[in-house]
Amino acid sequence: LSSADFSTTTAGTVASNDGYTATGLWHTSSSRGTAAGHSGNFSMYFGSEATHQYAASSTGTLTSPLIDLTGITGKVTLNLDYYLAAAGKTQGGSRRGDGAGIGVLVNGTTTTLATNLGLRPRLANTTAFTALSLNLTQFDGQQIRLVFTFAGNGDATIGEGWYVDDVNVSVASADVATVGVLSGGVFTPLADSTSGLPNNTGIWNAVSLDRASFDGQQIQLQYKFTSDASNNAEGWY
Repeated sequence: LSSADFSTTTAGTVASNDGYTATGLWHTSSSRGTAAGHSGNFSMYFGSEATHQYAASSTGTLTSPLIDLTGITGKVTLNLDYYLAAAGKTQGGSRRGDGAGIGVLVNGTTTTLATNLGLRPRLANTTAFTALSLNLTQFDGQQIRLVFTFAGNGDATIGEGWYVDDVNVSVASADVATVGVLSGGVFTPLADSTSGLPNNTGIWNAVSLDRASFDGQQIQLQYKFTSDASNNAEGWY
């Protein structure tokens, strides 16, 4: 549905915003480009290339291109890799300090999905690029934009900032292959691609299914395939 590794080539030799709009200190960067945990050589970075820090009161927003989820009914997931070094401390069980957040913008309203602040932060300072997965299913059927925000709280304590890379939005396929028995006008499934029939096999696979419950009847084997409106694949032989 949407993918951004912030480079123009598979080898990652040329930086690209990949259609994202950046304000404040957000920009493409090769800093930490060789670090493990992301595709390299570039990521989007909130911070200064000169100091490898952000300023005390700096703010900025990184906004994705429009992502069209109209017609989507399956589970939609946002996956990304990030490196975060934001100043702050935990008081009374609640994280306070400079804030990083991930949200979804729909019709002018942003819904926050993850932040590094509060009682149960979904984002945390890291020592390496870290994978994060967020559920976007609540936005099925809508046109959305991803929004990454960073805001310094104005005190003198600062950090390196925030790197974001490999931002992907995908939908779990609802395509299902089913084999069953048709007897007396009634279809009884025996196995499908979610249970009993191996999927994405790469080679021909043998499958054995028990039909003993139909002893003494006249039956037909029936093979059904249903697909959703999102992704496609080679199919079923």
